[in-house]
Amino acid sequence: DTAATAPTSSSPPSSKPALPHDPQALPRLYESSTAAVHELTRKSRTQINVPYLTVDWQTRQPRHLDEGVARHVVESEVDRFVSRRLVPYYSGLSDAASYSILSNAMPPPKDLTTLLSSAVLSALERTSRTPSSLRGMLLVGGGARIPMVRRAMKTTVEFLTGGDGMLIAPEGEMAEELVVLGAVVW
Repeated sequence: DTAATAPTSSSPPSSKPALPHDPQALPRLYESSTAAVHELTRKSRTQINVPYLTVDWQTRQPRHLDEGVARHVVESEVDRFVSRRLVPYYSGLSDAASYSILSNAMPPPKDLTTLLSSAVLSALERTSRTPSSLRGMLLVGGGARIPMVRRAMKTTVEFLTGGDGMLIAPEGEMAEELVVLGAVVW
């Protein structure tokens, strides 16, 4: 959702398509934005091009969306979402609920890296393991494709292992196969 609103929120008001008046435009914008976010996992910049997105009701002319979007713009929107929504949510949970998600040994998280570090440390605590027993982590799922999540997990593994652990983040078809295998095991 953040990626779907980023292209239109960064445009000047005169070039923004009138999306609230056309509910059929939102799914097309969402689909194109999702494709762009997937493309941004491999590139640093991409183009979102949706011809005939909607109609300008005043001029009765079609409105097109042709916006360039950079990875750092999407990452900053996601980072803002994490710091404004996820971190307060997990920090504000009752002790019983947050006990199973976040570590009590760490201060409340402030960003994605500290949130992931606290969650991993909590999982280690529940299994009576120490961070020194962690040799590496395998990153799979949709987050495995996002460079921002990879960097945060790499920092988490380095923090918890003192730089001795490794993050395994497969790419391409191997990542997709691991997601499927994980779902089968689950």
